[in-house]
Amino acid sequence: MRVHVVNVLRGTPEVTGQTLDRIAGLARTVEEKGFHGLWVTDSFGRGRPTLDPVVAMSVIATVTRRIEIGTCVLQVPVRHPVELAHRIQSLHALTGDRLMLGLGSGSTQADFDLVGEDYTQRFKSLMPALDTMRRAWRGEQLEGGTPTPWPGTEGGPAVLLGAWPGGTTWQVDTDGTAHPHQLALATSWNRPSASAWRHSAPTTPPYKPCVPAST
Repeated sequence: MRVHVVNVLRGTPEVTGQTLDRIAGLARTVEEKGFHGLWVTDSFGRGRPTLDPVVAMSVIATVTRRIEIGTCVLQVPVRHPVELAHRIQSLHALTGDRLMLGLGSGSTQADFDLVGEDYTQRFKSLMPALDTMRRAWRGEQLEGGTPTPWPGTEGGPAVLLGAWPGGTTWQVDTDGTAHPHQLALATSWNRPSASAWRHSAPTTPPYKPCVPAST
């Protein structure tokens, strides 16, 4: 059982002027306590202040050396896939193999409305966007040109396709092959919630939905 801490960043007034220290301190504590990773969430149009997860993960990468760093879940359809691929590539260069990129279609219409994207089309747009991102990470020809990957990031990081507990969660290799994972909820620690990822063996298509493991 691998236990990871999920931190939902709260922009309350007391963090004014202390945001960097709060994130860095939590990251160091998670690593010192022996957890396997620290994950951050993604939202920006829901009536509360939030931070960009890629920026937050860059801070976490700077002050830690061992733990995995991930997103749960970064919303792909609200962003341009090439620009997002470039941002993720930059983060990948900083984190190396510690980066676990949790991606999804999004769950809240307010985030889509804020950037003028169609919430009803989010599932249809996810896989084409992921294909564009994979091609960008491989340095392949895109519609507007050919991106050049940063050395050591060719092919992109580990990718997890996330869903609500009870749905399917897949790990996607750089060649597009998907492997299912099981998600089990663990005990909360230090206010952020903790999640345990129990790896299941790869299977061949069709991929069966993963059932949440009992705690």
